[in-house]
Amino acid sequence: MRIEFRSAAMWSFALIAVLGGTLFVQHQSHSYGDDGPAAAAADDESSRRLPTYYGRLALNDEQREGVYGIQSAYADQIDALLMQIEELRTTRDAEMEAVLTPGQKLRLQELREEARRNAEAEDAAEEAEGPNP
Repeated sequence: MRIEFRSAAMWSFALIAVLGGTLFVQHQSHSYGDDGPAAAAADDESSRRLPTYYGRLALNDEQREGVYGIQSAYADQIDALLMQIEELRTTRDAEMEAVLTPGQKLRLQELREEARRNAEAEDAAEEAEGPNP
């Protein structure tokens, strides 16, 4: 029974991690997409954004307000879940690091620092190139 509980708990945690990543990606891609001139005009009028591709559907004002209302109704719940996922990831990472030796922890810190420096260098190189046409 105890093994079954551990297995179920492990699979539940894995499912939460996978779904959490999916929720985050969906939240990012659907809430803040660029839909061309129609969405840009709407953005000038308000800070609200239509989901990806909705700006290309010639929505009337009633439909647009309906979509905004639906987004608003789910926003707090989605934000709370994203915060919960971030807390779970932080706890998970701390627990994983707790099993490392001091030398491994130091090496992990070095690897992370190296990755951060590389990312900064890539960002600087992209900035130097200027905007993409």
